[in-house]
Amino acid sequence: MMKNEAVFRDRVFGCWLGKCIGGNIGAPYEGMKQRMNLQYSSAFLENMLPNDDLDLQILWLDLLEQKGMGVTAADYADSFNANCDYAPGEYAFFKKNYRKGIMPPLSGSFNNEYFNEGMGAPIRSELWACLFPENAETAAKYAKIDASVDHCEGGESFYGEVFLAVLESLAFGGGRIEELIRRAMEYLPDGSRLKSAVSDVLRWNRECPDMDSVMDHVLRDYGHSESAMVHQNISIIVAALLKNDRDFLGAIMAAVNCGFDTDCTGATVGSVVGILLGGAEVVRLCGVKDAEYKLGVRSGRTDRRISVLSRDVADLAIRFASEPAAAKGIIIQQEGSPSIGFGERCEIILHLRSDREIRNAEITLKITPPAVLESEHFTVDLLPEGYIRTWAFIPPTETLLPEAMPGEIWFSGRKIGRFGLSGKRRWQIHGPFWKNNVSVPPLKAGESYWKYIPGGGDDFMDTLRCFHISCLPDESVDVKTILTGKSSMPSKIADTAEDIVRLQQCTGFRGNSAYLFRTCFRAAEECSLGLQIGRNTPIRVWLNGELLAERSGNEMFYHETIHKLSVHLKKGINTLAFWIVKNNEDTRFSYEFLADGVCSDHVMFPIVNLKEENVFED
Repeated sequence: MMKNEAVFRDRVFGCWLGKCIGGNIGAPYEGMKQRMNLQYSSAFLENMLPNDDLDLQILWLDLLEQKGMGVTAADYADSFNANCDYAPGEYAFFKKNYRKGIMPPLSGSFNNEYFNEGMGAPIRSELWACLFPENAETAAKYAKIDASVDHCEGGESFYGEVFLAVLESLAFGGGRIEELIRRAMEYLPDGSRLKSAVSDVLRWNRECPDMDSVMDHVLRDYGHSESAMVHQNISIIVAALLKNDRDFLGAIMAAVNCGFDTDCTGATVGSVVGILLGGAEVVRLCGVKDAEYKLGVRSGRTDRRISVLSRDVADLAIRFASEPAAAKGIIIQQEGSPSIGFGERCEIILHLRSDREIRNAEITLKITPPAVLESEHFTVDLLPEGYIRTWAFIPPTETLLPEAMPGEIWFSGRKIGRFGLSGKRRWQIHGPFWKNNVSVPPLKAGESYWKYIPGGGDDFMDTLRCFHISCLPDESVDVKTILTGKSSMPSKIADTAEDIVRLQQCTGFRGNSAYLFRTCFRAAEECSLGLQIGRNTPIRVWLNGELLAERSGNEMFYHETIHKLSVHLKKGINTLAFWIVKNNEDTRFSYEFLADGVCSDHVMFPIVNLKEENVFED
């Protein structure tokens, strides 16, 4: 804690005022992937806009005020799920895991591959800096707990939050921007791409005359077509700070004018410079004495003035500085893969940590059927480190497998934690369907096929070698016959643990080809839901035999390359079919049903065992 309380409180105010001003300036341009030449105007601040960069930090503040420093990642997860209704990107995958009983840190890594490099965690760094000013170790510790809720522990986004929390914590002690960045960079793991990016930006800042030149290098080495990826955006933050030092509005505008995740970059730059300058100076520069922030989550905070938020955060920081860390009781973390399929055994590993020694503790595990726990009752010694290991088994005779199998952990008549399993999706796969690049008629004895290869010279050799080495997807297949279950064509069954289906993990044929993937789910009632589909290849999608969507061309994979805002599901068994063209080594697709359109919760169903021959005729 800083010795001068008045200076500390002013810097906390500068942090949150800077975050809200920078975020508000950048918000209208979020996702713009081009450089701009915006000039600051007071019109940017006439109307404060909602900003998810602030939302979860408000929820965390509510928890910390109620429970003190003993708040756990599970507490954050509970509040996140209960109070945040919108669900973009990683939020949706966290909430899906949470409803399966999968808790942090596994909730941030399982089935959440794509968003491990997103900005969802780094935008939540300011709270830890303000609560632990000039205390980089503790700010980093709490940032890690926070990031693990919805991002992969140890991933790039996870460490992006750590880096920014440390940078902002150090800023409370003042100093040169470059030196603060170098000190914060020590908290990034060696070999990480993010550490490499920050190091390179420090060098490019010396070598390049302006932001445009630095951005040329950033995009060349760390750019991504997805606007919310961490490497390019943190590089923008670092470059804007270095090129503008303590020029509050200059640094914010430099970050926003680079484009991409502009509300996040503008907000973070505003926070760092706001801490260094203090709130009074930010007010003088912008002419904004105070403002009201807007929330997209449920919170009991009725006074939404930034000054009041800053006061509350500073009060809590002062309280934490004078009280010992609160006991956290028994901490439980699930380890290993939580996925399980028909006829499979899945080891459940629960890591228990207790802040006090408890000998011969009676632990009971409960889980929703049909998963069968081989052991449910345990007598263990709860020590600083301990494990419970048991097995779940899904009998091969089961015909329904829920996607969500939440479990509870009980001790002395009270629930002390949650765990969960995730049912695998089952696919029936037809294919491969392929053809030669040249059609050769039936040959006579001794006749060479070479004369049927068209072209001459180089073109002839290109076509001939392609005939030998490669092939083409065959799209002349009668898909309708397969969809109606009348095809005698052999198929195979494959189970996938996560939403993304990678063809090379499900199929053995190496070469360009096409496949038909089918899966089923059972809806309890007739309903309409949203549907999002990810792909990086041409695709056709049928729901219950009706063509739903068709796209050609290749894409960078993303979970939302196709949106259907309302699709009709019948009561009982529904069938989804995907015609997939495989033309690269990492062909993949995914789908998720949505409760209420874009950026809403994912909907889960019981999954039907496709071994039953009549499953598609229900």
